[in-house]
Amino acid sequence: MQSGINGLAPASRLCFTFFLIAVILGVIMAAGQHIMLTGLNCDKTAANYLGGEVGDMIQVEKPVQDMFRVAHVHLLGIGLVLFALCRVFIMVPISDRAKSAFIGAAFGLFFLQVGSPWLVRFVSARSAILVIISGLLFSAALVAMSTISLYHLWKSNPKKT
Repeated sequence: MQSGINGLAPASRLCFTFFLIAVILGVIMAAGQHIMLTGLNCDKTAANYLGGEVGDMIQVEKPVQDMFRVAHVHLLGIGLVLFALCRVFIMVPISDRAKSAFIGAAFGLFFLQVGSPWLVRFVSARSAILVIISGLLFSAALVAMSTISLYHLWKSNPKKT
């Protein structure tokens, strides 16, 4: 019997597959939302938290209570999804060093993504670039970990005799 992600029972492989597809689709939806809201523009991103008028967009200052609510939901919700994704990714047959690098980068980018709006709101509008970059890199990390896991989940292995 095979061990690791490729040796899972068919029902487990199917469950993991649907979870990984949901992660990828969630990333696509989040990216679409951010692109529609700000166009990945630093000025529009800053205005989203500080308020102001940028082009045809008028924003009110984001209340601190709303920022706490969003941070709370993201830390718990996305944190759990990231934990589950990492548990799947740990079973992938790649080096422990590569796994640790992906997992460390994903969590670091996650914390930066949750924290960067606070920097925009209370430190400097120039921190808006961190919101954009951390979001893009965090999304890339999630998609990469999901895709690598999916590949190894369904990769056919030659039977051992």
